[in-house]
Amino acid sequence: MSPNARGVSVFICAILLAASLVHGQNPPADQPAQAPPNARQGQPERMRVAFLVGAWEEEITYPRREAGADKGHGRWFARPDMGRYLMFRYEGSGPEGEYRALGILTRDPATQKYRLWWFDDDGNVGEYTGDFRDENTLVLEYRGQVDGRAFRERISYQRVGPGQVQTKIEQAYGDEDYRVYLEATAKRIEGPLQRRMGKGPGAMPQP
Repeated sequence: MSPNARGVSVFICAILLAASLVHGQNPPADQPAQAPPNARQGQPERMRVAFLVGAWEEEITYPRREAGADKGHGRWFARPDMGRYLMFRYEGSGPEGEYRALGILTRDPATQKYRLWWFDDDGNVGEYTGDFRDENTLVLEYRGQVDGRAFRERISYQRVGPGQVQTKIEQAYGDEDYRVYLEATAKRIEGPLQRRMGKGPGAMPQP
């Protein structure tokens, strides 16, 4: 992410429900995504990001790129850890080449905000903070500097249906308005991706 974001998505992305809970709360395919009645009553706020748990494949569009060089593909896996964190592993490719990253998402009890740390294969580290804009959309923002210029990046993870998440990354320099850097649609898959991403140097341990 960040310029850190050569091709992520967010992940592009939750914390802490077993996969069985995630699947069990998906609405029927012909209905829009909705939070279950009273879903937030009696549950920790961190459980709201459980919709990101699982293995995903996504198609990415870079709207500011020329036609023919505006597409990418990504794979990511998110799993809960210690009941408080969501651990991401991301792999993708796009106009700028291959991209790999690790992420940690949690709910900060002191600030009552969500915090995401994103570590990419170029050694960049981005720290994002934010909250839910509505029942289905988590918005996180990074503020820092790139090449001596003030830089902002905003990531939105939106649950749009059962087993489907849309990610949007917007970027801005200085006082400029945000412009869309990429948009991605991810679909949850079963099994094989999780196993593939658990192999090789630096692979994430599987639950």
